[in-house]
Amino acid sequence: MMLLVLLLFPHHLLVDGIMSDPAETVCMGNACYTFHLERAMFEGAQKHCQENGGNLAVVKTKKEARKVQEILTHLGAKHEQKIDLKFWIGLKLHKGQCTVSAKELRGFQWVSGEEDTQYANWEREPKSTCTEDRCVAVHHRRLNADDLVWTERSCKDHNGFVCKFNFRGMCKAFPLVEPSKITYTTPFAQRPVNKLTVLPHGTSADLSCDSQHVYSICHEKNGCFGWTNPGSSCDFSKKSCKDGLCYLHCASADLPSECQEGYELGEDGVTCIQKDFCKDSPCKFKCVSGPQSYRCQCPPGFQVAKDQTSCVDVNECSSHVCDQLCINTNGSYTCLCKEGYKMTDGKCRDIDECSDHRCPQGCVNTHGSFSCYCHAGFNGSNGGQTCDDINECQGNPCDHDCENTAGSYKCSCRKGFRLAADGIECIADSRISSSKGEDDKTDILNDKKSEVLEHTLPPTSRNYVFFCNNKLNVMQLYIILCFK
Repeated sequence: MMLLVLLLFPHHLLVDGIMSDPAETVCMGNACYTFHLERAMFEGAQKHCQENGGNLAVVKTKKEARKVQEILTHLGAKHEQKIDLKFWIGLKLHKGQCTVSAKELRGFQWVSGEEDTQYANWEREPKSTCTEDRCVAVHHRRLNADDLVWTERSCKDHNGFVCKFNFRGMCKAFPLVEPSKITYTTPFAQRPVNKLTVLPHGTSADLSCDSQHVYSICHEKNGCFGWTNPGSSCDFSKKSCKDGLCYLHCASADLPSECQEGYELGEDGVTCIQKDFCKDSPCKFKCVSGPQSYRCQCPPGFQVAKDQTSCVDVNECSSHVCDQLCINTNGSYTCLCKEGYKMTDGKCRDIDECSDHRCPQGCVNTHGSFSCYCHAGFNGSNGGQTCDDINECQGNPCDHDCENTAGSYKCSCRKGFRLAADGIECIADSRISSSKGEDDKTDILNDKKSEVLEHTLPPTSRNYVFFCNNKLNVMQLYIILCFK
């Protein structure tokens, strides 16, 4: 069972709640920082730092932030990003206190109780909650080693942590000269450390050289810090760069305190570090130090001016960055669309005005606009907003009579005429004339026959024929006459 627990538990956590030694330690100025990969809640991490004489790290300056980020970058490369590089620092907002957007620390306080800072880099604005403790962690960004990002989160989350230990001063490490051996033990570490170039007040050093053993402590004397036994029979003064007295970029084997061009002696008095050419640069916005010089850098939307120090706005509109209209602004630009278009997915798309039924009758959509038209038989008026009916009858289009209708007209003819196939002309109706002529002939014959019958037939017969005449057709009448 114990073997199973050890296999399942992360290798950087020890049993019984005892924290492991730091994964990395660095000292600068009057402080040392220890970086712990074991994950703990904020209070547990702070307790561990305090038990060793320090606190969770207070990162108030850009210099401190840069150094912390360098170590995180180193750890990320060392572990190939297989660990979660988020570390608690000593910044906390207590339950019952709300964020204050006008302050750099947004109302958070350092574990030391202070609220001032020269450096702040929030990844996003902290939550405006007052119902729980909120704490701050920093995390690694591989692409920008100068960017130490702050993220606020619940204090109950588990993260790595950075401890900071303040000291009265530092002693320079002894030069690494073979065949000597040196072992350092700092006040805050349970195990010896041997990679530091400066060590804090109170550090003990065990030196072995020329078959002799020397014990020394970093102490203060008359305001200066040094070793109680600076080396005894281990004479380092005669050593040079070729013996390892300078760690990097020695300029001469005979001058251990000099560095190559572009480098300068570090705080430890032994290591050569790249010069910071930006220290006294005239850059108005940002300075980037290089191997031999520096260059000024501007924020997005600006470019370095002719004086090579200040920044001027870039007119992005001159590069045709917009689809239609462009308005240049200070450090940026805004794209707009012409009337009749709307912005969709960064492009100006035509608006189909006809889909909004803007016309009274017909509508034709065009690029950026539209046109209204009226149907046949109507005239447009009021700027195309209305369509009025045309009274075609005023032009006398019909042969006889005309009736106006909505959008058209209808022709009709007088009695005895009928409408031609064109719907306009009136022509005489032959069927009506023929029928009328036959009727007239019948009437004349009937009159004559009545007269004949009245004179030749007896009264009784004469009356019968007249009655029948009113009921018989012309052919029957002819038969009667022929019979007579």
